[in-house]
Amino acid sequence: MPEGDTVHGIAAGIRERIAGQTLRRVGGTSTAARSHAYRLVGARVEAVEAVGKHLLIDFEGGWTLHVHLGMTGRWRFGPPTGRRGDGRCRVALETAGWSLRCYDAPSVELDRSPRIWRSISRLGPDLAVSDPDLGEAVSRARAGEPRNTISQIMLDQSVAAGIGNVYRNEVLFETGIHPATPVGSLDDEQLMTTFGRAARQLRLNSGRRRSTTGARGHRMRLYVYEREDRPCRRCGTRIRRDRIAGRATFWCPSCQRESRRNADRGPG
Repeated sequence: MPEGDTVHGIAAGIRERIAGQTLRRVGGTSTAARSHAYRLVGARVEAVEAVGKHLLIDFEGGWTLHVHLGMTGRWRFGPPTGRRGDGRCRVALETAGWSLRCYDAPSVELDRSPRIWRSISRLGPDLAVSDPDLGEAVSRARAGEPRNTISQIMLDQSVAAGIGNVYRNEVLFETGIHPATPVGSLDDEQLMTTFGRAARQLRLNSGRRRSTTGARGHRMRLYVYEREDRPCRRCGTRIRRDRIAGRATFWCPSCQRESRRNADRGPG
């Protein structure tokens, strides 16, 4: 699933290409494209923003397009084609110089701007921005059930927006926290460090090929994610895989030791 860094990079690419430009053609298979294209043709693109994993494009006249890419969605940029898009194209936007097409996104909606922006107000602080409110993220994490695992909390977009499964695994490795650790057993400093590390990684990787290790070689970009049974890059212990918080989870048993409390209650 595209995470906050990817969506912020896409937003920057769209902004660079069509911000301030007028739409000449709108198409696609989504209800937003089929039913509301007439509202957008001839409208100017006023703003392009990312909030966590959500992409929002504001248009002249007070309308906003809201796209969530889910697990499968992707955007493609190219020259104008004069076509409205094929069967997998959820929304196509064309200006005089560009064709922007979003494929396979499960959520594409168009509505009045205040309603769209209210709908995402439940999200926690966006960790991909330059100065996220980490204290607010910690407060939101504390507001839930203390027995919830840190894995659950990190994927909860109402706590902090932008973290997906890759960063959940990689950040917990970097901070040395076992993924089944109850959030109630972590102090505020540990939570602040965890969210801060996630924010740093999201910003570092926005608009570029992701690497959480700092290395850019294909085989060295990740510490634990999808590295089951391979040696830990730090200690050589075999990376383990389990299902925690409903998602595939990878960790090093030596670098991320499970407390006795966690071992007694299971992986959650």
